[in-house]
Amino acid sequence: MGKGFFGKIAELINGKEEQKDDPQVQSVSKSTNAIQLVDEVMQAVGDSMKKNFGGQKMDLKDKILVLWVIDSMQFTLLNTDAFREELGTTLYNEQGLVFKDFDIKQISGEPDKGLSEIAEGLYIELRGNVVQEVKPDAKMQRARVSSIQGHGSTVDACYILDAKVLSKCNCNIGIGRTPMLDNGRMRVNHIVVDDNENSPQFEKNKYVSRNHAHINYREKDGFRLFVDSGGTSAAFKRTYIQRGENIIKLENTMVPVPLLDGDIIILSKNVYLMFNKENC
Repeated sequence: MGKGFFGKIAELINGKEEQKDDPQVQSVSKSTNAIQLVDEVMQAVGDSMKKNFGGQKMDLKDKILVLWVIDSMQFTLLNTDAFREELGTTLYNEQGLVFKDFDIKQISGEPDKGLSEIAEGLYIELRGNVVQEVKPDAKMQRARVSSIQGHGSTVDACYILDAKVLSKCNCNIGIGRTPMLDNGRMRVNHIVVDDNENSPQFEKNKYVSRNHAHINYREKDGFRLFVDSGGTSAAFKRTYIQRGENIIKLENTMVPVPLLDGDIIILSKNVYLMFNKENC
């Protein structure tokens, strides 16, 4: 991954001078010290919170904010009570966010794809959502997602999810197969809500975002649904899971919900997708 953001902290701790010809350190001045760079970490966390919560004050006392660090030296630097306290104070003072606790963990090997990268070598995760305590079906290695008649439509009637595949990549959900996003990038959707304006269900389909949600797989959690930025209330969209009589709202892009057999995924107003063990 290269020297990156935390590599620059290590150099400053070790007393090494920054190299003028290294394009990755252009934003770091010669006078910058470790404390100032820790402030940059908090700035990265703050920017991530603004992106996910839209600057709204929220009581997240049931959530633990976890920072994952690759470099062992930076893990030692950040894994202190003083840093946790300062991070909590900063998030409260600047954004009105209150968390149950903060945790710092070191990554060994490849970062889990369920983590959100907010700077090179730094990842973030929210834990403590009640629905995450649901014990997944460890035997479910294949599942299917299918549209429910009269509640929107997908291009294909049924989509098969394989645990081995989704442990390495995401299954994107959105309207259109290859929509162009506002940032100019093309997104590939694998569960495709029909974007044909002549479709009988288009009046329901049209409220689904191009980048609405995605599903991946992690062994301890099984298949997991994430809301993407286009499927949140900040984007004037909605994403829910209907589980029996319970409705679970997905609002934060960093907090997945494990999917259980029989769950109904609701995209915005009217598109309903059934999640089941593979049987088609």
